[in-house]
Amino acid sequence: MQAWKCASFESPYYDAGHRETAQLLDAFIQEELGSVVSSLRMPPAQRLRTYIQILARKGWLKYLDAISQQPGEALAPRLDLRRIGLIRQGLAHLDDLVDCAFSIQGLGLAPIALYGNEDLRRRYVEPSLTGEIMGAFAVTEATGGSNPGHMSLTARREEEHFVLDGEKCWISQVGVADFYCVFAATNPALGPLGISCIVVPARTPGLTEVPSTEFLAERPVGTLRFQNCRVPVSNLVGRAGFGFRYAMEVIEMYRINLASAAIGASAKAMEMALQQARSRQLGEHHLRDFQMTQDKIADMSIRISAASLLAAHAAWVYDTKSRGLTKFAASAKYYATESAQVIIDQALQLFGAEGLVSGHRIEALYRQIRSSRIYEGTSEIQKLIIAKAELQG
Repeated sequence: MQAWKCASFESPYYDAGHRETAQLLDAFIQEELGSVVSSLRMPPAQRLRTYIQILARKGWLKYLDAISQQPGEALAPRLDLRRIGLIRQGLAHLDDLVDCAFSIQGLGLAPIALYGNEDLRRRYVEPSLTGEIMGAFAVTEATGGSNPGHMSLTARREEEHFVLDGEKCWISQVGVADFYCVFAATNPALGPLGISCIVVPARTPGLTEVPSTEFLAERPVGTLRFQNCRVPVSNLVGRAGFGFRYAMEVIEMYRINLASAAIGASAKAMEMALQQARSRQLGEHHLRDFQMTQDKIADMSIRISAASLLAAHAAWVYDTKSRGLTKFAASAKYYATESAQVIIDQALQLFGAEGLVSGHRIEALYRQIRSSRIYEGTSEIQKLIIAKAELQG
């Protein structure tokens, strides 16, 4: 069994279909994707496109589309979060940028897949699933932080167009994406009830993409500037004024998925720590012989097991209930990402100075995992969500 198949893998949270998907992914990584990742030598943006095309060609992007329920079922169309979570565990265990390619592609098309009409699905979802185009999710603003309910980016209606003015910041795939799902205030006076989701093609006049020059993790992140940017009204996703609800629902899903990715990264760090503990000799002893090392290994194992069960439960709630319970998503995201930071730090400690060398895999994991405690809502926001849910009963 691979390291990323954690304590929850054989639990009742997953069915035979989920486990089969995980085993197929493992074979795909071992037989093809792993060698591609280790051999590619090109900038992150080019690697992202290459990974998207490989994932699409092998059919892995199809799981990012919404699942239509059978007639008579109460559930609305939704994603299979348990399956996506297992995929993200495997991809993050392999390489952070591969997981980034898969997750941002899903995040960018999710609003359209879940709430868009057939025309938008035809124009954006279908070519996204085949790797022809790449999308991104644009909600964050400099003054909004973790409270996106009040947006300064406006989209005023002029006949059959929306005219967008303002900025979005810290957006993944800037300069790489072919379209953005942009959340803007179509009726600013209504606050969160006046926000809508609009698809904006990347080459639309009035939109300027400003890629970031440096980022802690190796990812293309940047700013979107809108100045008199005109987009057809037909690019509205779902209903006007429902954008905030759509954004929060999608972010909740991807909090659960981010927890799964953090588990994959944690499992990779523990795998490296075990190899180091068994092979590194200090005098007449190996690193594994010291109780301090054993304490670290035990802590890693417990944290990974607990995180995997929290993430599996949160995904199961989303997949099987009439509505998700935000507390479970927040709990999984908080514990998995905070634990990943601790686990990777402990693993690096076992490598000593070697673990500080730029380009070492454990050093790369250390840089990559830090952002997970901020993406999809900071750790502090997750604790407020949990506390509010408990206090309200």
